[in-house]
Amino acid sequence: MKHMEFQPLVMDVQHVSHGEENVLVLTIRGDAGMTDAFRMGDTLQDLLSQPEHVIVLDLAGLQFIGGEGIDVLLTVRERIIVEKGQMRLVQPTPEVRHILEVTRLDQILPIYDSLEEALAAGG
Repeated sequence: MKHMEFQPLVMDVQHVSHGEENVLVLTIRGDAGMTDAFRMGDTLQDLLSQPEHVIVLDLAGLQFIGGEGIDVLLTVRERIIVEKGQMRLVQPTPEVRHILEVTRLDQILPIYDSLEEALAAGG
């Protein structure tokens, strides 16, 4: 098995208008282990304070997500539902997709193959 080095978590936020929706796209790269998962959670909570309530998480560069990161996704999902918003996941790596499937998050968070597909999924 190939050993992967820890990659620090890097997050970039982009505001995207798509039709009538204003969407926040958070691109996440690196590893969302314990410490960085909390930082990811803080960033997502900050995004929820903005008027856009559609958040797309671009996971194409996320190499690992631990239990703390899964907890963050669940917490943010609960809050965004209360606020009548949506969270969509895009292009998780095979490793992250496997974790999402094992934890059954893929059953409650929509996963799309491309950013364009996630933006077009407006609700």
